[in-house]
Amino acid sequence: MKNREEKLSYLRKKDFISIFITTVVSAFIFLFINEYFVGTTEAIIFSYIGVIGGIITVIVSYFESKSNDPFVTGKTLTFGVINSFIGAGVVILLTSFRFGLIPSLIVIDIIIIMSRELGRKSREKMLDKFINKTGTIIKNNGNGKYVMDLNSKRVTVYSKDNLAIGGMVKVSELKGTCIYVEVFA
Repeated sequence: MKNREEKLSYLRKKDFISIFITTVVSAFIFLFINEYFVGTTEAIIFSYIGVIGGIITVIVSYFESKSNDPFVTGKTLTFGVINSFIGAGVVILLTSFRFGLIPSLIVIDIIIIMSRELGRKSREKMLDKFINKTGTIIKNNGNGKYVMDLNSKRVTVYSKDNLAIGGMVKVSELKGTCIYVEVFA
């Protein structure tokens, strides 16, 4: 259990560093270009785009955290190379024109942190539900993809090994939303 706690602590530290960097960069960009857009209709349009982008960023942040996707380079990225921290920086920049820099920074950073924590809690539930559970392979879909009977529920799983139909397997890891199994000995 200590391993999970250490990993969670590491991920939180990485989140705070990423949020700090994107916050500082977006604040500097805002301060640099603010004088060009003050009181214009573009600023109002930017703020509405920022609010919509904020909603999308929160959703992406939740799913990234739930899938345990690392920063930008994740191989299991659900949405491709979309990163919630980059999105947060853009949203901070766009909403700052209407709502001000400091309120935008505070609100967006808090919402992103909350979204990522909810995603992690959801991932913990997934881990508890699947890790080390055993079942039987009932169908081979080819290319390492199988259907497993897990407590009378059909679940799509993946394996690097060739598995026999009717063979007992154990869930060994979750990569994103993909469940990987190995032969149960």
